[in-house]
Amino acid sequence: VAERNPTFIIVHDYGDYISVKEKIAWLKTRPELTECVAVKENHFIAMSLSEVFPGVQNALAVENLFSTFHPELL
Repeated sequence: VAERNPTFIIVHDYGDYISVKEKIAWLKTRPELTECVAVKENHFIAMSLSEVFPGVQNALAVENLFSTFHPELL
């Protein structure tokens, strides 16, 4: 991931004992990610489990991704 220098990182929200905020905080502590654009600019996208697996929620996931990647087009 670090070598690809992503502009956004998707964080899965499984509704488990680790919150999205905790997962993002952990990612920010990783030395190999400190120079990634996504980490520097705080570009994290939370996606629920139902948005990740095939189903009707995929349309909402696509809308979420589009509005995050291209807010100027809304």
